[in-house]
Amino acid sequence: MTEEFTNVIYALDELRNDTGVPKSIKSKIGEMINALSNSGNDDSILVNKLLNELDDISTDINLQPFVRTQIFNISGMLETFN
Repeated sequence: MTEEFTNVIYALDELRNDTGVPKSIKSKIGEMINALSNSGNDDSILVNKLLNELDDISTDINLQPFVRTQIFNISGMLETFN
């Protein structure tokens, strides 16, 4: 199912390379990209886990509003797989 996650991986990678994103968030995003790149058969569990992580990230007070909006957009993309 990795091909289906291509757009999500691309969006996460853009977010990771954004200079307005704190380093702690960038490392979490990198872990998400690795998880999606190496996804196995049970992708629904992975999608739910990533949605929870994105929800946690979105509550960070250090995020710029446009970064938070990008995180919500990525969450929406992942929800289509659920």
